Parts: sequence; C-alpha cells; structure tokens
Amino acid sequence: MRVHSQRRAPPPETGGLLRLVRGLQFRTALMMGLILTYLWRFQDLSPILRPFRIPLILSLVAMATLLLDPKEKVLWRALARPYVVLYLLWSAWLAVGVPFALESPDAWDYWSSSHLTNLVMFVFLLSTVRSQTSIRFAIGAHLVGVSVITFYYIKQGWPTSFTPIVGYDRNDVALMFNLAIPVGFFYALTEKHRRMRWAAWALVGAVGLSTILTQSRGGFLTVAAAVVFLSFRVRRIKLAQRFLPIVALVLGTVFAPEDVKDRLSTILETEEDYNRTMASGRVQIWERGIVYMRDRPMTGVGMDNFFVAENRIAPPEILRLPRWRGHAPHNIFVQSGAESGMVGLILFTASLIAAVISLNRTRARLVRKRASENWILLADLLTASFLAYCVGGFFLSWAYSPFVMFLFALVAGYQASEEAMVRASRPGRKVRRPGRRRPRPAASPRPAPIVLGTPEP
Repeated sequence: MRVHSQRRAPPPETGGLLRLVRGLQFRTALMMGLILTYLWRFQDLSPILRPFRIPLILSLVAMATLLLDPKEKVLWRALARPYVVLYLLWSAWLAVGVPFALESPDAWDYWSSSHLTNLVMFVFLLSTVRSQTSIRFAIGAHLVGVSVITFYYIKQGWPTSFTPIVGYDRNDVALMFNLAIPVGFFYALTEKHRRMRWAAWALVGAVGLSTILTQSRGGFLTVAAAVVFLSFRVRRIKLAQRFLPIVALVLGTVFAPEDVKDRLSTILETEEDYNRTMASGRVQIWERGIVYMRDRPMTGVGMDNFFVAENRIAPPEILRLPRWRGHAPHNIFVQSGAESGMVGLILFTASLIAAVISLNRTRARLVRKRASENWILLADLLTASFLAYCVGGFFLSWAYSPFVMFLFALVAGYQASEEAMVRASRPGRKVRRPGRRRPRPAASPRPAPIVLGTPEP
C-alpha cells in the first residue's frame, strides 16, 4: 500500500527584514559577505581581521561558485544589459591602456589586483541578484553595513580628522552614507512590522545626522539633492509629508554645532575658497585633468596614474612650486577621462545614463501594469542612489568604486524580477505554486482482449 506524505503549504509572506532570518542559502550568504567586505570593508574595522585577507578568500570562493554553478541563463541575460556591457567595455579599455600608461607597472598592478577582484564580485552579484527575494537580501546586507559603520562613527564622537575605515576620509564616508540612505527609506516605507519600520526610520535619521556632522560639503550637497528628488518623485508620499525631509534637513543644519555650520556656510563662498584659488584645489586639478585627457585622448595617462601625471606632465609653473606633490582627480568624470581618455569617459558616462534609462523604463512598465507600489518605490530609490553617486562623486575619486557595480547589479536584478513577473502573467500560462506537484493525468481504461475464434460483439 502506497502512503502519500503530507504536503506542506507554502509559508506565509512576512515583512522585509525578517526574511533575512529564514531561507538563507550559501550563495546568498556569500553575496552578503562580498557586500560587507568590498563595499563596507568590515575587515578594516579591527586590526585582528586584516591579516586574514577576507576579501581575497571570498573572491576565490565566488570564482569557484561561478565555475561550478554559473547560472548561465541569469548571468548571460544580465551581461547583455546595455549598462553592464558599457561598463565592462570601459574596464576592458582600461586594460588596453595599460601598455600606454605613464607608469605601466602601476596601472597593471591596480587593474589586475583591485579592479579585477571588484569585477569578480560584480559578475557574482549579476548571477545572484535576480529576484525580489535576492534584492531584499542584497539591500539588507547594505543596511547592515551602514548600520555598523554608523555605530563606529558615532561611538568615536563624529570625528572629522579620521574615520572608522582605513584610507577613507570624511568625504568618502559621507558618500557611503548617502548611498545607503535610499535603502533605509525602502525598508522604512515598506516594512510591515512596526518595530522594524521604526528601526529603519531611526537608522535613516542617524545616517543623515552623521552625514552632516562629517562636515563634508560635498556630502551635504549630495544628501540635499537626494532628499529633494525623493520628496517630489515618490508617489506614495502624501502631499503634506513631501516637505518633511526638507524641513528636517534644514532644522538639522540650523541646530548643528557651530563648527559644522561654519564649515557648511563656506559652500556659497566660492571666490575665496582654496578649491578655486590654490593649485591643490579641486577646480585647478580638474582643469589639469582635462588637459591630460586632451593631450592623450585615446587611452589617457593610464589607470591610477593621475598622481604620476601631476608630478611628471603638469604645467612647468606647477612643477616648480615648493613642496609640490601630485593630487587625486577628485571627480569621477575627470578621473575616468584623464586615466582612460575620451573613449573611456564616453563609455563610463554612457553606462550610468543607460542604467538610469533602463531603470525608469522598467518602472514605467510596472506603473502601467499597476504592479506593487513597493517595487515602483524601489525604482525611485535606486534612481536616487545613482543621483547621489554622481553628485557626491563629482567631488571624489570614486570612478572605480565597487559601489557603482553594486548599483548596476541591483538594477539588473530589478529588471530580471520584472521580466519574471511578465512571463508569469502571460495569458494561458499556469504558475505552479512552490511545494506542489503537478497532478498526473488519469490512466484511460484498457480495452478488453480479443480471443481468437470468439466473435466480436
């Protein structure tokens, strides 16, 4: 006698952050580890962790996972996205420019070590972030990262001379905070559980306050641009509530400490600012970077060679300055143009524009189909993240940052989830519920055997 096992019904839907506790698989856990180490650099928070080279170990595991289980359909579909193609072409063009760099060993060392490992993380994210659940896991890890870094920064008393991450100054940390604020808004507006929702709001407030207290003028402009954009872009916010973030930003600035207000007040005093008057200021660095790009329009000075160009091919009056040393480009567009030429600048800028266009086209399709407001909201928040990257990156050397790869992977996963919903909603297509088997067709009755010599009825 055949005994049928009792089939369990699929578990009920739960809120966003609680999903991280259930159903965590190896590939998802590896993805979260890559986000926490490559984006948020958890290994730099403690001297005990640094010798273990955790990012390298995770990269090797990610490469092995891609070889053993590459998820071909998902990966090839993601690699065919226009913004992914453009960004990978830019990365390849950087490799092509290595032999023509001012210092080829420096360019090759940076491309083969730092940038190549970032590309491994990027490809792994493209093969893993492919559904609504995986997107929630990815941005959940993003939230964990900003929570820990914010805790360390508050614990140290909001310093301006150093940060919790080695090699990052306050401007870098401010941009990291600004890239995480939209993610906090997503959970604050979509989480079903009240405590989780209030925790997300508290995190957004702590990150926003920490951004202001870094005294980073570029960070302040970035958070202001993101807040204004979200206040008028997000549909689910009531008209009376649209100005609350702007009011909170203004009040936070008014009641900030005096040193913070003095620092932020210099945003409008551009004529006497060192960024305009000194050779080490950003404006004059940008002007020299444009000259480097104009003189070497095809491949530029080489990856990570802007500092070399500042000390070798800068104008003679600059090189004759006492105690002169080179500076970073302090602009993602100047950095990509000067180090990879006009061709590289076009590819890099086009990848950002293509990602935003693809994201908003997907959002428009979801609006027409009256899809979930939560996923329409996510498109607006991802657009705000790209805006924050461009505004904040206008003052920083973040062209090779893994954060932009993470944003590209989120957009690819967002498009993949929308395409899956379209395929599931096609007429005549039956969607099987997880955990249930397809019923077998009933067997037709067999005809009676015909015996020779017996007349048929």
